Amino acid sequence: MEQLDMLMESYFNYTNTLYRQLAKSPVSLPANFEHGITYYTFVENYILPEHDFVVLMDDYRSHSHTSGQHSGRADASPYHRHEYFEMFFVGQGSCSCYINGEPYLFTENQCCIMNLNTVHSMEPLPDSSVFNIIFKQSFFDETFVHLMHQNNSFLGFFLDSIYSKKIPSRHYIFDILPGSDSEFFIHKILTEYIKNPREQQTVLKSLSICLLNELSEQYKVEISQNTHNQNLSEIISYIWEHCQTATLENTAFVFHYTPSSLGRLIRKNLDCTFSDILRRARLKNAYLLLSATDMPIQDIALRLGYSERGYFEKTFKRHCGISPAEYRKKHLLTPP
Repeated sequence: MEQLDMLMESYFNYTNTLYRQLAKSPVSLPANFEHGITYYTFVENYILPEHDFVVLMDDYRSHSHTSGQHSGRADASPYHRHEYFEMFFVGQGSCSCYINGEPYLFTENQCCIMNLNTVHSMEPLPDSSVFNIIFKQSFFDETFVHLMHQNNSFLGFFLDSIYSKKIPSRHYIFDILPGSDSEFFIHKILTEYIKNPREQQTVLKSLSICLLNELSEQYKVEISQNTHNQNLSEIISYIWEHCQTATLENTAFVFHYTPSSLGRLIRKNLDCTFSDILRRARLKNAYLLLSATDMPIQDIALRLGYSERGYFEKTFKRHCGISPAEYRKKHLLTPP
């Protein structure tokens, strides 16, 4: 963190300017009330609208030259959710956080990624530095899908939240081990952004995909190390690889479960259903085929396991907001 510490002081002034702008501007939608909590929705287009990627810093460290006063935002944020994804990383000290009304205490070298529906409030504690890494929805374009297509856990986490408003609040917590690749990519992202926040978007996107890949691998390892979930990673991979023909019954047979016990295993540990995983797999492949090939939509539907084109189009539009033809027109990489 030495290089990072050298850059943080000048970057803090830049971040403080952004926070002052946020405080004076209409950055949120009208307040909502849910589960006993009043919360706001922060609008993503205000956060540097020309960029896909932003880093903000909550710095609450003591400095001798400030006569014992703390710098940074000392107050807890109001309960809020975002129209963008947030990953915060505790670089120093600790951070108190409420997520959907539940208290958490994050300590040094921990990070948390939250989807669009996660209502939360954060407060860095004294002598702490917390970095908020913001991924706007436009970050997760067809390039991201292509580069992350084998990391099914995280790909579904992001795309589901963007394309379906019914996806529940979800967050992942990670311990970033000293000397790990994840630590390297986080520090690299922060130092590159702090040096030149307005000129490093392409580099930052590449580093971020590498980081998310590492965290996805860490997530899969943690699942496999749990004795109750030792087959779960293999089951998910099987569903994604056989999305054309996979059913709850034949998947349960392959992994020596009954259909009901496999369904319970998935719901208990992944907070979703077998059908949710199958739908994510089919939609992910649909994104790839629509954006990277000129395969007719009828053939895509059959390849993904839909017997009727109309049902595929209805499902796609329900979860993505646009039809397959409209998606292809917007995202096709190579003209047919």
